[in-house]
Amino acid sequence: MVSDSLPSLELARQELVELRRDLAREQVTRQALEAQVAALTRPVGTSSQLVHAMGNVLTSVHVSATILSEQLQRSELEHFDQLARVLAAHQHDWEAFVATDPQGCHLPAYLRQSVEALIAERRALVQELGTLALGIDRLKGLLVPEGGRTDAPRNGPGPQPPIPWNPS
Repeated sequence: MVSDSLPSLELARQELVELRRDLAREQVTRQALEAQVAALTRPVGTSSQLVHAMGNVLTSVHVSATILSEQLQRSELEHFDQLARVLAAHQHDWEAFVATDPQGCHLPAYLRQSVEALIAERRALVQELGTLALGIDRLKGLLVPEGGRTDAPRNGPGPQPPIPWNPS
C-alpha cells in the first residue's frame, strides 16, 4: 500500500532526535580532534617526535574519515527515494492525495522536517571535513619545512577549484 511507504510523522521525529544526538556526539569528537591537532602544532624536534606527531595526526585524519563515511551511510537522502515513489504513484492526483489521504496530509510537515535534517546533516559533514582538512594541513606542515615550497611548477594550469554554487 502506498500510504505505508511514507514514514509516519512520529518516526520522522524520532529519527530527527537520533540525528541530533549523533550530531552532538560527533561535535564532541570533532572538538577533541581539534584540540589534539592544536596540541600538535608545536614545533617538532627529533625524528621520533616527528613520527609520533604524524601518527597522532594520521589517527585524527582516520577518525574524521570514518565519521564522514558513517554520516554518509546513514544519510537522510535514503528517505527521498520512498518519497519519490509515493509522489510518482500520485502524480495525477497529488493535490487530492495531500488534501485527503491520511498519509498525504503529513507530507508537508515531513518534507519540512526532512529538509531541516538534511541541513543539519550537511553542517555536520562540513564541520567534519574542516577537521579532516586541519589534520591534512598539519601533516603537510610536519612534512614540509617552514618556508618550503609546496607548489611545484606543473605543465599547464592543473585542476581548478570548483566554482561555489549560490542559488540566490
